[in-house]
Amino acid sequence: MLGRMRSFLCLLLLLGVLPAEAKPKARAPASFHIIILGGGQTPAEAQAALEKYTRGAHPGVTPAEGYPRLLKSDEMAGLKPGFHIAVLGICPEVERARSLRDLASLAMPGVYLREVRASVPDACPKLVLSKPKALKGHVHQGSYPVRAGVKGLSYEVHSRALDTGKTPCVESRLVVRLELGGRAVDEESWSGDCNPPVGEGDLGSSSEWSLEEALSFGDRSFLLVKESASIADNTTHTWRLVGEACGDVDELFTVGSRLEFGPPGDVSVKAEGEGPEAWRKLVVRTTEGTCDENGEGEGCESSSRTFTWDDAACAYR
Repeated sequence: MLGRMRSFLCLLLLLGVLPAEAKPKARAPASFHIIILGGGQTPAEAQAALEKYTRGAHPGVTPAEGYPRLLKSDEMAGLKPGFHIAVLGICPEVERARSLRDLASLAMPGVYLREVRASVPDACPKLVLSKPKALKGHVHQGSYPVRAGVKGLSYEVHSRALDTGKTPCVESRLVVRLELGGRAVDEESWSGDCNPPVGEGDLGSSSEWSLEEALSFGDRSFLLVKESASIADNTTHTWRLVGEACGDVDELFTVGSRLEFGPPGDVSVKAEGEGPEAWRKLVVRTTEGTCDENGEGEGCESSSRTFTWDDAACAYR
């Protein structure tokens, strides 16, 4: 009787009437995010990307031991095979990977992320950016975008006008901070001076710095900063273009100067072309007299200069 029961149960299992023991499902590999500096189909292309990043690497990024490094894309599941790449690091948190990508892309445009199915512990770089310190006595003038493709990157502009108590002197200060996600990347400042009259016939001298306006050319933005220097009975205004250059705030070039009580005229900076990379070639023009938009007209004097961006130098030439 017992033998017949066993045979019956075996038959039920074979027919699928009774549930068989469930097999444990294979656990999927963890999802990580790889920060790729660049590369190509040859090892030389990957090496070139690595060297380019190393030359302009921001001090706020501390790579893990053994990184950045070269890698064959075939060695990592989730990457298109057949390529040689330079890798900054591999992070488990996507937000951290994005912040690192954005900071790295300031010195080297084209850095990108890929999601990979692999567990790579201790390969994520450290992001060491401090919170901006409070600027005592300064007023926050505004926040301005920097690059269209880098979310959270901004110019934070602060100014101060300090009354020295020595008529008619006011000492000014202009501060431009480059911030990424509320963290300080770089900072530059300009301070005016004030020298009150010291005797009969001396009118004194002073200089002040101020933000004139924000300018956008293609997918990048800049700040037009003005220095007003007063000596005797006239004031000279000088405009300078300030902007982000490979992660630093720099005074990029002088746009031009004009006397406040001089003949009519204008100072301007415009992009020569159009499109996202219009910022690569900028034209400054200074006119004096009655001039049309092309810098022409009766009695008009006009001069211009073209500045072209140099990737290797991270500067306009």
